[in-house]
Amino acid sequence: MGDESDEDVATRLGATIGAHLRAGRKRRFPGDSQDDFARRIGVSRHTYQKMEAGDPAVALRSYLLAAERLGIGRQFADGMAPPRPAFFDD
Repeated sequence: MGDESDEDVATRLGATIGAHLRAGRKRRFPGDSQDDFARRIGVSRHTYQKMEAGDPAVALRSYLLAAERLGIGRQFADGMAPPRPAFFDD
């Protein structure tokens, strides 16, 4: 991780988010195709396909709307909270 380029980090994290997004869609809305879920969050099918592929160039707004529809909007936002200091930190 320390030697990864910014592009490598974005690609790795994007792929993880995309895989979680795909799994969440299939679990929460098992009958939804990519097109159906794209309509739920107000994006095109093409944009949603890019999201599931982990494209980091897709607007954050689209990921936030998807997280909210999947019932994990708060957890998604909380994932950006700064770490709490360790017990022995000054």
